[in-house]
Amino acid sequence: MKFKAVKIDVNSGDNFILLNYSDAKKLDVQIGERIQVIIKGKKAVGIIRITTQMVKEGYIGINSRLLNELGVDFENDITVEAKKIEINSSFDYIRKKFKGFDLNENEILQIIRDISEGKTSDLETLMFIFSSYYNGLNLEETINVSKAMAETGNKINITGKVVDKHSIGGVPGNKVSLLIVPIIANSELYIPKTSSKAITSPSGTADTMSVIANVELEPSELISIVNKTHGCIAWTGKLGISPADDKIIQLERPLRIDPEGLMIASVLSKKIAMGIKYMVLDIPYGKGTKVEDYNYGIQLAQKFKDVGDALNIRITSAITYGSQPVGHTVGPALEAKEALEGLMNPSKAANSLLNKSASIAGLLFENTGLVEKGLGYDSAITLIFSGKAYRKFKEIIEAQGGNPNVKPEDLPIGQYTYDVLADKEGYVTFLDNSIINYIARMLGAPYDKGAGIYLFKKENYKVAKDEPIMRLYSNSESKIDATLKYISYNKPYMISGMLLESYP
Repeated sequence: MKFKAVKIDVNSGDNFILLNYSDAKKLDVQIGERIQVIIKGKKAVGIIRITTQMVKEGYIGINSRLLNELGVDFENDITVEAKKIEINSSFDYIRKKFKGFDLNENEILQIIRDISEGKTSDLETLMFIFSSYYNGLNLEETINVSKAMAETGNKINITGKVVDKHSIGGVPGNKVSLLIVPIIANSELYIPKTSSKAITSPSGTADTMSVIANVELEPSELISIVNKTHGCIAWTGKLGISPADDKIIQLERPLRIDPEGLMIASVLSKKIAMGIKYMVLDIPYGKGTKVEDYNYGIQLAQKFKDVGDALNIRITSAITYGSQPVGHTVGPALEAKEALEGLMNPSKAANSLLNKSASIAGLLFENTGLVEKGLGYDSAITLIFSGKAYRKFKEIIEAQGGNPNVKPEDLPIGQYTYDVLADKEGYVTFLDNSIINYIARMLGAPYDKGAGIYLFKKENYKVAKDEPIMRLYSNSESKIDATLKYISYNKPYMISGMLLESYP
């Protein structure tokens, strides 16, 4: 049936649709049942609410959350098609996985197709996420989820040797993509770097880049930018690649869970869609990261390689030092500022930022045969110190609609600040990544782009009593107050003197 749409300006916890009682009878739907709505070719599912007065016969009320998911610009009296959704076979397959059984290729394709087309409810998708989390996905299932996610979305075709890097995350302040992309783009390689917005961290690559330039690119815009500059940094949301994964991530984000099999499929489905043939995977290792056990890091690298081989993507993993943040900043605007400063004036940049960026870019140069083994790092670091990486970054910023002459001081950081002071003299012997991530999110990141942390002191730094260790930034005073209360019970750092203990 076709209806005229009415916007219900309520952003509730679920997608709901209001139907007049008479229209509900015609559609043969009851309260709590699901219908699919189609607007301008975009599809989503809503839960039925029935009214006799709020919506007239022939009209359909769609709430704000559902309109946001559809990603369409609302117009009054726009025509909407609505279809009753019968119980579909994918729910039976989700239940099968929930019970601990393996799924075959066709069953997985049906689940992913229904998620991408909006035919599954949030609860059904959550059931699939938790089934994957607790029961795991085997190698064959992970390969099939990766392929299904790619097949049910757009494909981006870029002519040339297309490469990428990806980090599994977990380390605060990992803004290295903003350096790696312009390094690689200075060569014959093409690097269309795409990123989801942060799931468990205070800032994903797309969140950080969005402070400087537009990351919401249509497929044609991305292709044009990459053909011109050899690189870009874009959010996956508008590209239409792996749409099922975007819906899964939306549900994972508030839960802060990232099941291993779905994480691998999420990464590689988007690489398939982007035509990536070579990839370096950054696996940060250390206390407070996702990989605290070195052997698990090697196992994860092997799993990525096995899935990549099946998908014709050559993957090299870089096991990187991850026991403390990369550089000195955590949070979108602060990280963008530090990355920009690093490209403009590398002699004053943090060694961790420069070394990690050049090491990963160097591996891409070597793996594609652009330079001989062992020469990649030198080639990459030279592009930074010569200024070529900065000039290329300016090109990319301009191509993505930003100001190429933007200065670090132009970036909007939080208006409220507070310095956390050392309570004694000594050396910083430990920084807790997980607490740093958590307090940066408490301050408002990544939604508040200016929120975050500046670390004056990192591991092995000497500190005097009452000297600042970190500065908190937010655009909300109450968030800073709440964060300080949390820090008083959960310190994100440890200070030790030379004398650790006396006995007896």
